[in-house]
Amino acid sequence: MRLEENFSRTFSATVFAFILTVCVVPQHEGRAQTASITPLAIPAAGSLNVTAQNQAGQVAGYYYSVDGLSQRAFLWSTGVVYDLGTLGGANAVANGLNASGSVAGYSSLAGETEFHAFLFSSGALNDLGTLGGPISTAIAVNDTGQAAGYSHVPANGLDYHAFLASGGSLTDLSTLGGSFSSPVAINNSGQVAGVAGTPGDA
Repeated sequence: MRLEENFSRTFSATVFAFILTVCVVPQHEGRAQTASITPLAIPAAGSLNVTAQNQAGQVAGYYYSVDGLSQRAFLWSTGVVYDLGTLGGANAVANGLNASGSVAGYSSLAGETEFHAFLFSSGALNDLGTLGGPISTAIAVNDTGQAAGYSHVPANGLDYHAFLASGGSLTDLSTLGGSFSSPVAINNSGQVAGVAGTPGDA
């Protein structure tokens, strides 16, 4: 099932997503598997998207305001929803989540013309910056706190490159000769997998 599918249903301006827990029973025991659904509720939200879950059962995602004019990133943990805040603007989106509850995503800055990648860790929303362009986003974060994402570069305002955020700095992962690259995943050794354009972006 695709992450972008919307798992939410709206009732009286309260949005419910859910965690599905399946109890696996050994086949030889002759009992049916059971499942339980835990609703995730955010009052006064217009719609809700879940983007990541870790082995501890924490969930990250984002929700739209009732008027649909803004998005806010959240972390759900042990029954409590935490709004992660923003980097000064009105919008934030969570994309990735690691085992300790650190969240990778992006947020608008004041003025809503620039968007920067962020890493939420230990209760703080940290601006990861860009590779020189006005827009960046963090896609995934590993269990050591390294994040992978992509950023527009100054070349023409449209090209974008994958990056590795580690130790407070961004490393441009470049391309395969084309105008773009973008990560898909990062492992705990800091290795990044993704896609990249070749010459002519063919």
